[in-house]
Amino acid sequence: FNQYESIIQPLQRHLEGEGVDFQLNCLVKDVDLLDGANITVRGLDVERSGKPDRIPVRPQDLCVITTGAMCDNAVLGDLHTPAPPAPEHPKSFDLWRKLVSKRPGAFGNPEPFAGHWEQSYWHSFTVTMRGNRLLKDMEAFTGNPPGEGALSTLVDSKWRMSTVVAAQPHFRYIYICT
Repeated sequence: FNQYESIIQPLQRHLEGEGVDFQLNCLVKDVDLLDGANITVRGLDVERSGKPDRIPVRPQDLCVITTGAMCDNAVLGDLHTPAPPAPEHPKSFDLWRKLVSKRPGAFGNPEPFAGHWEQSYWHSFTVTMRGNRLLKDMEAFTGNPPGEGALSTLVDSKWRMSTVVAAQPHFRYIYICT
């Protein structure tokens, strides 16, 4: 199945069983670091429902932070409505920049990504159809059965388009929208 159902959901269930506390529906605005050479988090300053809050981090806790997420400014369209323009200011890059300002050199450089979004954006689409003709055509075109090949880049595409045919079924549940 897709990455969310194959990796994220089972990992979350496992970690919850180990006592991990997932804090959902909040935006991390800043990371409070202890002074010193090591990178040790003391707390997270977050926003929940538009209000500031703080999540304390104990010395025995493990804090995993994702910076510069590629889906940060994700926008969605459908068969009848194109996706609106993405906001030009990804929130996750604000956090990355704050971390870099606190510890230059320790957290990399967000600017090649955040400062040049038009060169690093990603478009994704899913084709849903009855039958397997497209799967067979893609297999003939690439030489890879569904789920066994990597990205196939269409080198003549003005969009630098790459495709991948995932193992089928890709989604555990199919929802029919009318």
